[in-house]
Amino acid sequence: MKKIFILLSLLVLTFSANVFAQKPMTAKQLFMSLPNDYVNGTVKQRATFLAFPKSVKPDFLTFMITENAVPKMIAGDFTAPHALGDLKVFRGTSSTIVGLRYQISEDKETNPTVDSVKIITLLLEYKGGKWTDVSEAMMPKVSVDYAYKVLTEGFKMTVKQEDIWIETQVSKYKNGLMTFARIKGEDSITTLKFFKWNGNVFVESAD
Repeated sequence: MKKIFILLSLLVLTFSANVFAQKPMTAKQLFMSLPNDYVNGTVKQRATFLAFPKSVKPDFLTFMITENAVPKMIAGDFTAPHALGDLKVFRGTSSTIVGLRYQISEDKETNPTVDSVKIITLLLEYKGGKWTDVSEAMMPKVSVDYAYKVLTEGFKMTVKQEDIWIETQVSKYKNGLMTFARIKGEDSITTLKFFKWNGNVFVESAD
């Protein structure tokens, strides 16, 4: 009887350990484990980057990084970069996809114009403790031709096609990605399409 009790106890402990191990990582945990290609800094430093505590949810958070905390790959030509970022978690059947959106400007500019701000959106796969950039394979594509048609025919706007570019944002409230048309010199953006996460890919949706 004692041996049976011990075996049952071991089985319960093993099951509990497996359940704990399979517990999905939160947005904050994933942010803390991002490679330095996406956020520079130790765990202690990264905690200070979460300057908007009310934004931190299990699947979403907003962060702010400046200067050396902004990786060179993200900073590009900015000499004193200041980046406001969003992180969104998309739970998959076999892995987790993390959406990262950076809005980058020069820290020395007190009133940066919309045209001096750079937007970068990336999709990273987290699986088995490893990170992989899957932006090229998984990011929904919306053409400038389509955006031009929406602006000129749908909204009757007078705009040059070469002044339009597409911006992708992670949605804070919906489980997916939003795409927008931005026009040179304009602060406003126009909604184009929403792509819902179905557990494997992003699918165009009216929701």
